[in-house]
Amino acid sequence: MTTDATLRCPSCRRANTIDPDRTVAARCPRCDCELEPLALIRSVAEARTRQACHALANEDFAGAARLAAESWSLMLTPETAACALLAAVTRGDLSAAAHWQHRLHILGQSGAGAGKGDGEPPRGT
Repeated sequence: MTTDATLRCPSCRRANTIDPDRTVAARCPRCDCELEPLALIRSVAEARTRQACHALANEDFAGAARLAAESWSLMLTPETAACALLAAVTRGDLSAAAHWQHRLHILGQSGAGAGKGDGEPPRGT
């Protein structure tokens, strides 16, 4: 069973609940902005994070790091940063581990936007 996703409209900033099994394009009810591209980006990012976690569980640490970085480039989430952090630590890459720990810390402090999985695009962190 799939769950509804929340996406923030890039135009008016309204939080919108999107049914992942929808058969029509998602639009913001406030401003009529098309949300389908954000829904697709979110879906791909979540898939990459799941794949990264799977790679990590299978001890493919380089693959986990690559997949987590791909996911991060699409959507900033604590789950992605944590997966990348674990991959870096297990590879012994302390520089990358410090980098991902910082990103995870920043997301935890901000309590807003992309860290909450609302479909925000990356902000260059």
